Amino acid sequence: MSTEIHLQFDENDLEHQRALTVLNAWQHQGYSTEQIVARALVALADGKEQSTNINILLASVREMLQQMREVLKEVRTLKLREAVTPPSYSESIPAASEEDSLELSSMFVAALKKAARPGMRLEN
Repeated sequence: MSTEIHLQFDENDLEHQRALTVLNAWQHQGYSTEQIVARALVALADGKEQSTNINILLASVREMLQQMREVLKEVRTLKLREAVTPPSYSESIPAASEEDSLELSSMFVAALKKAARPGMRLEN
């Protein structure tokens, strides 16, 4: 059993002109028109299978990217919360010992004595 296919190319159509050029080139290499068309159709089908596999791969990559976007969104939300919430003073400023506070107050009094106007007296 054989199937007959009739092909007609329009010489004014650029794609048809390219197809005729390819057909002639393959015929000059010794291939029959039937062999050329059969191989072209099989290659076209294989290309569609490959494109289907590529589409599946692209879909999984898109899904992974969406998951990564969600994780990044959560991280940004956490960082924004940290930026908006001021740190408590007990965490950011270490507690001073009693000696430090006494030393600081004596330094403060000495600075006041230097800055005092003439005639003013500061008592300890």
